[in-house]
Amino acid sequence: MDHRSRNIILRNKANLELKIDLEQLKPHLVKHKIFSRAMLKDIFETRECDLYTELLTRGPDALGKFLRALNDAEYHEEAKILSPSETLRLQTRMCYKMISKPLGYCKIINNVKFDFNIMEERFGSDMDASELSRVFYEIGYEVFTEHNLTDYQMRESLEKFAANDWTKVDSCIIIILSHGDTSDNQDMIYGVNNIGISKMDIYEMFDNRHCKQLQDKPKIFIFQACRGVREDNGVKESTDATVVRPVKRPFMSDMLVVHSALPNHVSYRDFEKGTWFCQDLVQVLSSDYLNDPLETMLQRVDRKMGIRLSARNMKQVTHIDKYGLKADIYFCLNNLTELPEFYIPFNSS
Repeated sequence: MDHRSRNIILRNKANLELKIDLEQLKPHLVKHKIFSRAMLKDIFETRECDLYTELLTRGPDALGKFLRALNDAEYHEEAKILSPSETLRLQTRMCYKMISKPLGYCKIINNVKFDFNIMEERFGSDMDASELSRVFYEIGYEVFTEHNLTDYQMRESLEKFAANDWTKVDSCIIIILSHGDTSDNQDMIYGVNNIGISKMDIYEMFDNRHCKQLQDKPKIFIFQACRGVREDNGVKESTDATVVRPVKRPFMSDMLVVHSALPNHVSYRDFEKGTWFCQDLVQVLSSDYLNDPLETMLQRVDRKMGIRLSARNMKQVTHIDKYGLKADIYFCLNNLTELPEFYIPFNSS
């Protein structure tokens, strides 16, 4: 018996012992030539081994024969659970359907130079915007980039973007590179006129009320911006050792929001190479998008950022918010050897 079949039996052994009457099953085990009557008598009388452990030794076809015996004995549900195809299905993680061409539309807003120099010029951000545009185009998105927008222009641009025809694409990405802050417990992202927009207002433009064509499709928001003035000093290492069917759709769902920094913290930027976060994000996406889900790649981004240290010995980590995210986001499903099961919206037939 191969390793996979052995694991199926061992993983379900306790459940089988609880639910199956072996006396009822015995004649079917003999009928399908899994065991002889003498072997079964020995198993049940000596008690030196149990039926399911002994089943592992009965050859490469033993699992298939055992499934037929279960069905003959009217244990159809148990046979279904043990079938390799069902076991694989149960183990497979859900993913969003991401097969359209293009995969979706990606909007990048890159704010660099701010009015009256009230906020410092964001040197290096043009490099971030260029590299992000390149990598998401390579992944399969149609990318639209705008530069140096006021708060009003940002709202107008995003509302127009949300009004796109989303029926023929499977996802949406919004990337904003700018200054940011936290004000009255709200995350703000600034236009070049030094007036901010609440990030929550941006999410609402694409929520299930305002953008119905994006319902049940992943919406990815990426913000490269400070969220306050705190700096992370780091910490020295210590040497001490039943599903209810929904009847309503939530206002916000299927959203993954990636912030370059923790709440109230700064985000670091190299004047020539761009921000730490965007540099590492582009590098990880470029190398791994063919095989890995987005959240796995974001973990790698954080590991890379964890190595970095500012000139003042400060650290930075990302912060991820999820609003009703129900499945993995793969950018290249066609490259996977085993296709994950698509997430099926609750209102689908």
